[in-house]
Amino acid sequence: MKKDPAHNLLHGLKISSILYVSQIFLFIASLISKNILGPEYSGMWSTLLAIILVLSLFDLGVIQAANKEISFNLEKNRWGIISRLKNSMATFAVISGLVGSILVITFVFIFDITLDSIFLQSLFVILLFMPLYQYILAKTSIFWAFSNFTPTNLAVFIETAVLMLVGIPLIYFYSIYGQLAAFMLVLICKVYWLTWSTKKNPTMVSSFKVDFYHYSDLLRKGLPLQLINCVNIFRNTFPIISVSYFYGFQSAGSFALAFSLNSFILWIPLSFSIFLFPSLQRQFAEENSNPEVLRSSLLGPIGGLAFLVFPLVMSGSSAVMPVFLAEIFPEFKDSEILFLLLLCSSFYMGLEITANQILVTTNSHRLNAALSIMIAFLLLLACTLPSLFSLSFISVAWGVAVVSMFAALTKLYLALRVVRDERKKATIWIYILVPSILSFASVFINWHLFNIVFSDQKDVFNYFVFAGLNIIFFTTVSAVLGEKVAFVVSNFRKKIQI
Repeated sequence: MKKDPAHNLLHGLKISSILYVSQIFLFIASLISKNILGPEYSGMWSTLLAIILVLSLFDLGVIQAANKEISFNLEKNRWGIISRLKNSMATFAVISGLVGSILVITFVFIFDITLDSIFLQSLFVILLFMPLYQYILAKTSIFWAFSNFTPTNLAVFIETAVLMLVGIPLIYFYSIYGQLAAFMLVLICKVYWLTWSTKKNPTMVSSFKVDFYHYSDLLRKGLPLQLINCVNIFRNTFPIISVSYFYGFQSAGSFALAFSLNSFILWIPLSFSIFLFPSLQRQFAEENSNPEVLRSSLLGPIGGLAFLVFPLVMSGSSAVMPVFLAEIFPEFKDSEILFLLLLCSSFYMGLEITANQILVTTNSHRLNAALSIMIAFLLLLACTLPSLFSLSFISVAWGVAVVSMFAALTKLYLALRVVRDERKKATIWIYILVPSILSFASVFINWHLFNIVFSDQKDVFNYFVFAGLNIIFFTTVSAVLGEKVAFVVSNFRKKIQI
């Protein structure tokens, strides 16, 4: 039975809210651990996590391709193919984690790279657990392909409980080594839980089997997807790795704190896209691969995010977070301005996620991959040029914001072209540039209020009064404008009989 876009949107928001509640507790645990570790060790740990994300690219897109193919074949009831896809994905994920770890260890020894002794010890421990990390990604992808989100949501709760009850005491007493121990314990618990959960549902059980035929097919389909995924991975890793390399772990700690706050905000569109992707695949299969049926699934979520969710989140967080950082994390220098700059980039990154799902669903891989390579190159320049010109590491955040804007505009244009929207340029102006101006104006005003009223006068009451009025004004204007836009777009569709 077909489900209309409104049903998909409401159900997606429900899933998003459940995931977001899970992330709230995990986010609190990570903030506590950062406060205990301090800027230097926090920067060191964030650099290690960034390396893990880079190594996850060694799966060469097989996990993404298998997820896409499983979702598609579920609509066709091809259970034999689905079983082989699950097995191939799980096996290749573990092998890729092992290969990536061996390559990094070999690289460090052959080139005799000089690293901090604590960082080097921690790196080797992390690399030993990379196969487990990749296995968790594969199992999670299987659940998402079947639109079974409950086990993965509970896995986040388990991770949070372990960090809160065991991890934070370990970090308090043993610093970075306690963080390592907590990381290993979380991986073991998540593997056990996800494996046990699959046994309750035989259709999601996977086994370790080598299938060269499916590997060749998955690699052919997965490599373009991985090139696209590289942009998101590089955006989350290049800034932290480059700041730690050029400016030291202390500066990386401040950058990582601001980055983690914005990553938490990005879970709104990301968690929605987790649900949306398998839904899009089935909708695409039902309509015989006609991309025009996805137009509502593109404009609806983007309009909701741009005109309602992000103006509220950006104006609210830009009022609260600078005060929070200044009072709770005073050792993390410049984290306030870093947060606001990255917050502006989050607006574009969030909208880009939905546009990217349309491009992946409709198999528009070549243009998307070529564009992703260009964006990755621009990110590399944005992260390295500031050090070459002796600029502050804050300039890295400026570069990330500019590249994010370019990526969102170009990917939305491509997605609109794929779904055959007759007014591509007008849609971009309406759905991205207009609400972004409102959101950025709210952030800019809150930043000046923070510097003048809070930092100079220390007048907390008046600061939050003015910031609250700012939030109400810009959120209301954006919501009213969004309603008008939805009405105009709806009338336009009726005229052209969509």
